Amino acid sequence: MLKNLNLIFFFLVFLFTFATYSFGISKVVFGGDSGDIIMAFWFGGVAHPQGYPLNTMIGYIFTHLPIPNSSIAFRADLTSAFLQAITVAIVYLIIIKLTKNKLISLASSLILAFNPLFWLYAHVAEVFQLTLLLVALHCYFLLLAYRSSDNKKRLYVKISVFFLGLAFFHQYTSALVFPAALYLLIKMKSRIFTKSADYLNVFWGFFIGLLPYLFIVYSSARGNIINWLGPFNFLNLFRLISRSDYGLFRDFQSTQELSPFTKIIQLQWYLKVLKSDFGVLGVVLAFFGFIYLFKKSRDLFWYFLLTFFFTGPFFILYIAFSPFSNFIQGVIERFLLLNYLFFTVFIGFGIFALFTFLRNSSFFKKEVYALLLGGIFLLVPFSMYFSNYNKTDLSNFTIGGDVTQDILNSASPAGIIFLQGDTLTFNVQYSHYAENLNPDSTLVMTGRLRRPAYRMEFAKNNKDLFFPENFFENKVIEINYIIPNLIKLNFDKYPIYSVIELVPLPDGYIWVQQGMINRLYKKGEEPENPELLARINSEVKNLKYDPSARGQVYQQFFGEHTEGFYTASFASIGATLLERGMLDEAQKYYDLSLKTDPSSAVAYIGLGEVFKRRNNCHAAEEMFTKSLEVDKSIKIGIERLAYLYKDCFKDQGKAEFYFTQLEQLQQNNADKPVDQL
Repeated sequence: MLKNLNLIFFFLVFLFTFATYSFGISKVVFGGDSGDIIMAFWFGGVAHPQGYPLNTMIGYIFTHLPIPNSSIAFRADLTSAFLQAITVAIVYLIIIKLTKNKLISLASSLILAFNPLFWLYAHVAEVFQLTLLLVALHCYFLLLAYRSSDNKKRLYVKISVFFLGLAFFHQYTSALVFPAALYLLIKMKSRIFTKSADYLNVFWGFFIGLLPYLFIVYSSARGNIINWLGPFNFLNLFRLISRSDYGLFRDFQSTQELSPFTKIIQLQWYLKVLKSDFGVLGVVLAFFGFIYLFKKSRDLFWYFLLTFFFTGPFFILYIAFSPFSNFIQGVIERFLLLNYLFFTVFIGFGIFALFTFLRNSSFFKKEVYALLLGGIFLLVPFSMYFSNYNKTDLSNFTIGGDVTQDILNSASPAGIIFLQGDTLTFNVQYSHYAENLNPDSTLVMTGRLRRPAYRMEFAKNNKDLFFPENFFENKVIEINYIIPNLIKLNFDKYPIYSVIELVPLPDGYIWVQQGMINRLYKKGEEPENPELLARINSEVKNLKYDPSARGQVYQQFFGEHTEGFYTASFASIGATLLERGMLDEAQKYYDLSLKTDPSSAVAYIGLGEVFKRRNNCHAAEEMFTKSLEVDKSIKIGIERLAYLYKDCFKDQGKAEFYFTQLEQLQQNNADKPVDQL
């Protein structure tokens, strides 16, 4: 009877959470890797390494559901809501197994459900949600084994190991729970492994996690526009599964010359995020749970401590990242989801410890007090619901879709578009391939041109293009040796665009910013000022993105990062017009850049140049000074002030002061205080 009641509560928690999540799901592509994941779902393709085939198979089912008036992105994001809701329900089962208290288990699981980070990723297609579910299932069955009689222990351990294998081969960060799992298995060793053959009998199920990769073979063999494997062979499959080309946190570890103090900053950032997402009360309750477990069950204490430590502080200290940009913080915070899963268990024990202490010292009847205190603790997750709803609601999120339409609409007439950066690349690919926007253009993932697998796949899918001889060499080639010849061979046949001013270029070519994209011209054949200005004004007038709407929707890190693309594009347009002597028009676009982001140092510097050319020295001084107020280490702002005092004010003393400051300025990699994060 009790088991049936727990099962009923499990489904109620799932249904309630899933229904709640469904209201805030994004209808457009979000940012980061989300666009790539959605495309893999829709086309049944091969996502970026490590491929994530199990995730893709689940997502394929959801994206092909006949939901009326829904976008592909919405149905893909619905997958995440479903997976996150099941995880919340599994957490309910874990905590009730350990505390035997339904109200505490319900309160704890809903605290996780309405945690802002966890809730956000119930609205966005990604790979972390399946990781959470598989690890939660592994944890649940491992704890069942720990608490069960001897005749069931081995069965539960085998099921636990099976889910751990699925989790590991889905996403390698699941290995962070290995030490904790090993600890608990050692504690149960004498009752599970009575002879040597038992080890094989238990652990062979771990490698079943490789079976979903058969889908990768199938997808690649049938041909797919989303294919990070490239032409199928066992070497390419190994490189995909092992992430040998993509790396394990390589993007963060390449951060240039971070000081040792950065590790302290990283840890401070993590603790600040943890407190922000769970609140002071959540941290205090987790601390009580920590103490309670230490006193009551050393085995469980060490198990959950190890899971928490390795998925949180250890992971943060292992990787190298500078948590000062919106994009990097957006990338890193997703990896904390696994840590939050185990932190919630400590919160559950903290509530249970407080509940037990107060109940034993209460003058009320235990039954009355249990209901009273349980009801009070249920208020905690619902207060989190109201405080975090706006932070996680993506139902009105549009910028992820706006930016793709604005880029693709600017690429007119259709041509070859070089893409750079995860968010822009994947979002644009989603609109182009899945929504059929600007279908006659050809998209190039610029960074992947280094890899022979991508070049072979690209050539196979674009037989109308001309390719340089080295394009087909089966080795890694730096893009500097590919792009100039690729451009030169195809320039006369197709217009060529890029989201950044791609270099190096063949001799005699130049990029010109027009709208949200750069177009390549031969020098001397660029459009005249009236033609260029008319094109720019027309493109900006028809933008999907509305700078005046800034701040009306709560922006997450990836949203702010995407908004930064508009800030940079408007400033780039201003620079193009300034270079051509159109000062009034340049000022208009620098002002628009500041309207998008009032802290744009580049826009202030551009305005300073506009005023300097008008011989308005004081106005130029004000703009250059403001650029340093928003970014004290921006070298070009210091340089412009130095030349302003030298050439405009004729003040050699101040000019020398800024020239000296410029010489002393180190590379822009200084650590910032944590209170500025």
